[in-house]
Amino acid sequence: NQLEICSGSEELMNGCIFRGHCYVASNEAWYEVVPRFGYGYSIVDNLGAFIAQDTANKKGLYSPKAMVVGDKYIYYVSYDGVYRYDGGIAECISTDLHSLFGHDGVSGEATTLGTDLFPESVPAVGDPLHMKLEFYDNLLHLTFRKQPGAIFTTFVYNETIQGWISEDTQAVFSCIMGRKAKGVHELYYGGIDGKIYLALRTLTTDNGAAIPAKIRTKCYDQEDPRALKQFYELW
Repeated sequence: NQLEICSGSEELMNGCIFRGHCYVASNEAWYEVVPRFGYGYSIVDNLGAFIAQDTANKKGLYSPKAMVVGDKYIYYVSYDGVYRYDGGIAECISTDLHSLFGHDGVSGEATTLGTDLFPESVPAVGDPLHMKLEFYDNLLHLTFRKQPGAIFTTFVYNETIQGWISEDTQAVFSCIMGRKAKGVHELYYGGIDGKIYLALRTLTTDNGAAIPAKIRTKCYDQEDPRALKQFYELW
């Protein structure tokens, strides 16, 4: 059996089952595959038991591996950013990484993220064959590289605080996988050195190297950063 999902001008990328619905993504849009029941289906007409329907999501999938099903959303990378999708309208969650992706005909560009502890130049998103998403323990991991042979970069999106951080480690990773089992919380990293690394919260070193850190307390500027604030304790 076969089913034509989209026109020949589009390239099918990947698909998934989410909340009992079957979704298929092309490089231009998302489609839902539904049973033909109620659409005049007859077992003798040889039309097939399923049909493909358009959805409201017209943000296509950039890379076959750049999609993962999370607890509440489908996460995927499109040409202009990272999106989460629940069957309605796709929502962009990569505002903090805006310049890394192409927009309005302008290619993504390298960006310096961070000014205190880890200032680094992050390459623009490029090589679609080596762009991957992994969702585990409420964290979304985006791993990519600008071009074949370049160094991999990983960013982590925390769904709880809805913000991104960079994954800074001694070893360079090309893929990430969470071990999904009852009562098990383990995250494995595939290094470009051919080794597999296990992330443990109890360790105090990063592959034998010390882990630098800095804590910054939250600051309220009352939407006026220029004025000197004097806050007093209220009883």
